[in-house]
Amino acid sequence: EASYGILKDAFDPTVTVDDLIANAQDGVHKAISGNLKNPYKHVSEVVNMSMERIQRVQNSEGITGVHSGFQKVDQFTMGWQKGNLIILGARPSVGKTAVALNLTRNAAVAFNHPVAFFSLEMSNEQLASRVLSTEARVESNKLRSGDISSEEWVRLAEATDRLTKCNLYFDDTSTITVPDIKSKIKRTKDVDCIIIDYLGLMHSAKHTDNRVQEISEITRNLKIMAKELNIPMLVCAQLNRGVEGKGGTKHKPGLADL
Repeated sequence: EASYGILKDAFDPTVTVDDLIANAQDGVHKAISGNLKNPYKHVSEVVNMSMERIQRVQNSEGITGVHSGFQKVDQFTMGWQKGNLIILGARPSVGKTAVALNLTRNAAVAFNHPVAFFSLEMSNEQLASRVLSTEARVESNKLRSGDISSEEWVRLAEATDRLTKCNLYFDDTSTITVPDIKSKIKRTKDVDCIIIDYLGLMHSAKHTDNRVQEISEITRNLKIMAKELNIPMLVCAQLNRGVEGKGGTKHKPGLADL
């Protein structure tokens, strides 16, 4: 209605330019103010929300977010908190994916959190095999070779049953972007946590020749998405190669090494 009103005024010779601008601003402002998704709140409302959260923490076991399944990690974080972007950084080939899959399995199977795992490097079948191997305590090379004992078959069957009952979603789209992830999560609706493996393989929806700026844009959009969807998001990231020249494995990585 605001747009049609502006268009009508624009073709009306009796309406001055100043009146046209004033009417346009008024019409657009009314349209926007009537559809605010997140209006600002008075401090009393926010403080009451904080008090409710503190009471929930006191009445719970202290874990208010998504459980990682690692006791000391959960003690530090109180679980992965809603709206947080967590970066899991490590040197290449030291097991980031294995840790991420363990976190995924713990949250989904042990604590019944719906989790979406986006892998830009591995296929869905590879991911499922690794999770199944861990869950059944059967070496992954045995799953590839088929050299499985009767006892291991029983464990695999039990693990398959547990995994099929949990809310765990895999996506192996290798060219996925942040808007794609957001769209898929909104369609799924019941996801408590997102895990992405890994940041270095992602590309921005906007083309840019500067990779550093592109990674910054992706990270910023991931943080915004985590906040908008109000769920925690864990993203794997490799440390830069310069870490190897800082004392090798004795160097303790920091944020500057990401």
